Amino acid sequence: MLYTLGGIMIAISLITLIFPPKKRNAIYGYRTRSSMKSQEAWAFANAFSSKMMIAISLVMIVLAAVLPLDQWGEIPRVLISMGIVIVLFVILFAVTEYQIKKRFQNSDSSE
Repeated sequence: MLYTLGGIMIAISLITLIFPPKKRNAIYGYRTRSSMKSQEAWAFANAFSSKMMIAISLVMIVLAAVLPLDQWGEIPRVLISMGIVIVLFVILFAVTEYQIKKRFQNSDSSE
């Protein structure tokens, strides 16, 4: 599961990195309140989160290779994999939101 999801996420990340969403929209891209505050924040958030998602995808693939999940039954293996994915996505969002806030904190007060 982690191999497959990691591979899919790398593909999606590369697509969004190569073909970033040009304008803020409700369909495609890293869409949070902070990323949609300005076009500059939108562009930064999408580029940064795409790179972060590639790194997190590689972590997933490495974890799939080193963790002995095959020794467990199907339900524990799925639950552990889901837990890993959730933790990694929380890290992705937390770091991206932190970087947006750090980079654009002064522009918030001017709007």
